[in-house]
Amino acid sequence: MAKTTGLSRWISLAIVFFVVWGVLVPFFGFRDTTELHVYVLGAQRLLAGDPIHVVTSGVPPFAYPPVFAIPFIPIAHAPETVQRLCWLGAQVIMVMAIIAMINSVVSPFIERRAKERNEASWRPALFFWFLLALLGGRYLLSPLENQSHDLMVMVCILGGVLLGGRGREFGGGLLLGLAAAMKATPLLFLPVLIWQRRWRATGAMILGLSVASVAADLVLPPEDGPWNLVRWVEISSSAAQPGKSGSDTIWAAWNPMNQNLSGMVHRWTTDSPSNGSGEIRQAILPMGKASQERVIKVAQLLILALVFLGTFSWGRRGRVDRDLVPLRRLAEAGVVACGMLLLSPMSSKAHFALLLMPLAVLILDIDVRRRDPLVLILLVIALFCGPMSSHALVGGDLADTLLAIGSVTIAAIAIMLATIRFLWTRPWSGKDAGDPVAEVT
Repeated sequence: MAKTTGLSRWISLAIVFFVVWGVLVPFFGFRDTTELHVYVLGAQRLLAGDPIHVVTSGVPPFAYPPVFAIPFIPIAHAPETVQRLCWLGAQVIMVMAIIAMINSVVSPFIERRAKERNEASWRPALFFWFLLALLGGRYLLSPLENQSHDLMVMVCILGGVLLGGRGREFGGGLLLGLAAAMKATPLLFLPVLIWQRRWRATGAMILGLSVASVAADLVLPPEDGPWNLVRWVEISSSAAQPGKSGSDTIWAAWNPMNQNLSGMVHRWTTDSPSNGSGEIRQAILPMGKASQERVIKVAQLLILALVFLGTFSWGRRGRVDRDLVPLRRLAEAGVVACGMLLLSPMSSKAHFALLLMPLAVLILDIDVRRRDPLVLILLVIALFCGPMSSHALVGGDLADTLLAIGSVTIAAIAIMLATIRFLWTRPWSGKDAGDPVAEVT
């Protein structure tokens, strides 16, 4: 009977996959704004034994760590239509995995809340997923629109976090290391693991990062010149310097699409180089380059301090009831994810799919336990600066202006502060921790 139930579940998932994939193909399968050709180019060069970070017109088309080219080897020489359909299918599977992993954390609390209040469990579940779609759905759709790699990185991060939350620290650390090997910003998890004294996860993350980073060069090294890993480090190192405004070597410094912290500060303090509509044509707070870099460094240090504040778990702060550990880990990962987005040399809107992690925790808290006024205010700010500031709702020029101001950056900061508030006010052990509707006294 169990086998039949398991088989039925897989059949149901397959039906959901093909339905969702079929619906999304006309919308996202053949858009002009796709990054798939960049990833395929990296795989093609890797197979040919060529350097994959070849610079043309001052910009390397493939600017990612070499391990990221490996997943695209199977479709490297397939027709473009097949490449697009396969990649969209892979993205749909990743979205389903993300939803399933989030649901595995929140569903026990939703069911307990429904039981305590003697109501049908579908009602709080519907409320939770509606709010998560409202606040985070736009971020999840963005990687699908751009056919970008962000969902792949998010699956590794979320999987690593949940494995660690269930006591499988080694496996969780390996996945976090793989995420860091594919995209450098998840490296922020490493000092956090050390900060929390999670030594098994720390060692596993270093192992996973090391093996994955050299995998492409060990199996398919370039025929001439240094390893692709060495080339990537040389190209990307200048973009990661503290105080820089978002990468003078790879991306334009004054770029509204760059929604990281340094990019926002740069646009606030520097006149726009163009006269396009919907831009900040004059700096809000004009200042010289040296002063700007100092402000950026201070702001980055403040965000880094908030990351460590939010993930502090020593002594009494480290006492967590067993059934709350996955939720605590997801909340902490949400703080780290916000730090990644804000400190990254380049954070486009597609990267902000990671915000689903902290948003899920905050919405669950509102749905199940209480309504913290400060958290609600911060979520309203995140709503209006994020999804409600889209082109479809406010018009092109206003949306562009808000984006140039840093609307998505502000939304990430608000979500980060709300998640830290949640982590520091929720009871994690004792009688109140086990009560789904307990108020903090």
